[in-house]
Amino acid sequence: MATLQKKYDELLKKYNKIKEEKEIAQAALDLTDHVISVIDIPNHTLFKFQKENENLLEAPHITDVPYSIVALGIIHPDDCENYINLFKEFYGGSPSGKLALRIKTIDKGWNWYMFYYKTIFDMNKTPIKAISFLEDINDQKTAEEQFEQYKKAVNEGNHLTWEANLSKNEVVSYDAHTDHIIKNKKSYSELLKGAFSLFANVNVTEELAQLFARDKLIETYKRGEKEVTYQFKFEDKRTNEISWYRATAYLTSQEEDILVIMSIIDTTKHVDEHLKLEKKAEQDYLTGLLNRETVQERINYILNDDGLHAMIMADIDNFKFYNDQYGHIFGDEIIKCVAQSMKETFRTSDIIGRVGGDEFVIFMKDVRSQDDVLSRLGHLQKRLIEITHEHIKGKDVTLSLGVTLSSKDDTFLSMYKRADEALYQSKKDGKNCIRFHLLQS
Repeated sequence: MATLQKKYDELLKKYNKIKEEKEIAQAALDLTDHVISVIDIPNHTLFKFQKENENLLEAPHITDVPYSIVALGIIHPDDCENYINLFKEFYGGSPSGKLALRIKTIDKGWNWYMFYYKTIFDMNKTPIKAISFLEDINDQKTAEEQFEQYKKAVNEGNHLTWEANLSKNEVVSYDAHTDHIIKNKKSYSELLKGAFSLFANVNVTEELAQLFARDKLIETYKRGEKEVTYQFKFEDKRTNEISWYRATAYLTSQEEDILVIMSIIDTTKHVDEHLKLEKKAEQDYLTGLLNRETVQERINYILNDDGLHAMIMADIDNFKFYNDQYGHIFGDEIIKCVAQSMKETFRTSDIIGRVGGDEFVIFMKDVRSQDDVLSRLGHLQKRLIEITHEHIKGKDVTLSLGVTLSSKDDTFLSMYKRADEALYQSKKDGKNCIRFHLLQS
C-alpha cells in the first residue's frame, strides 16, 4: 500500500509540474505579440498557436509548407526563395536560424518580420519538429532604410535635397542648397513645383511634376515600391551647355505617415564618362571609326525607313606590299591617314567604319543619285593624293571602291554582298577605280 501511495505521489507531482509548465507556457504565449507556430517536419505541416486554444492539434494548420504558403502570395516575391531555403535548413537538421522577410498585411501592404526557428530532434537525432515565431521588426527596418536613404542622399553630393511628409503634404526639412527655392513654400506640392521650375524645359518640367506628384508617390509606396528615379537632360539656352540630372524620391514611413526624401543630383560627369566608355566600345581602336558590329547595327536601323542610300566598300590598294616593305607600323599609319581622309570627306550623317584590316565601309544616307556618291568619292581620291604625312607623302595611296544603292527590303548583309562584288570587280579592273553593282530591274 505504501508503495502504491508513493507511486501516486510521484505521478501527482509530475502531473502538477507538467500542468505548471503548461500554464507558464500559456501565460508567456498570452503576453507575447509574436506569432508562434510548430512545424511537423516529417509531414511538412504547420500548426499555428492561438491564445484561446490550448490544444495544438485543434489549431489552424497548413500542409505542404513552405510551398503552400508561398502560393498564397503573402510572402514578398523578393523573399520567397530565402523563405523556402529556410525551411530546407531545419528539414535538413539545422538546429536554429532566422530570416528577415516581408509579409503581406491586411491592407495589402508589406510588413517586415524576423522569422526565428528552433529544431527539436528525437532519440535518433532525427529532426521531428521546429518551433517558430515571427517578430514584428517593421519599425526597426524602416529606421534602417531611412538612415540608408539619408546616407545615400548625402554621399551622392546633391544639387537639391529635402524631406516631406506626403500624408500631411508638409515640408519637414531641407538642405542649404534648397534654401533659395523654399522661401514661404510649406507644402510638398509647392516645393516640388518650385524645384522643377528651375529647369526651363516645359516637357521635362511636366514629366517630373507628374511622376513625382504627391498622390502618385503615395500610390507607389502602397504598392511596396520604395524608390522612384528619373534621369533627364537640361540645355542651358544662354550657353548651349547640356547637363544631366537625376531626380530620386526615397519613400519610407513613420507611424501612420508616408515620408519622402527628395533629391535632384547633377550627374553630368557620370553620364559623360558613361557615354565616353560606350563610344569607346563602338569604335575601332586604331582609327576611331565605328567597328563592324556597330556599323551593321546602325545601317540596319536606317534601312527600316524609306529612302535611297548608298553603301561603299573601300580597300587600300597594295596594302600587303606596304606592310611587307616598310613594316606594320607604317601600315597602321596608312590606315589612320585613309580613315582621317574619309572623316574629312563625308557628311556627319554618313556612317564610316573599319570592318577588316585595310577594309572600310561607308554608308551614305539619303542620296539623290549615284552622281552624289561619285562626287564624294572623287573628293576622297583627291584627299588621298594630298596626304602630307611625312612617311607616306608620295607613296601613291589609292583605294579600290565598290558601290551599291539600296532597294526595298535591303539589309546590311544584302548590301554588303553587292558592294563587295563591285569591289572585287574594281580590283579586277586594275585597282584605284570605282565600280557600281547595278541592280537588275
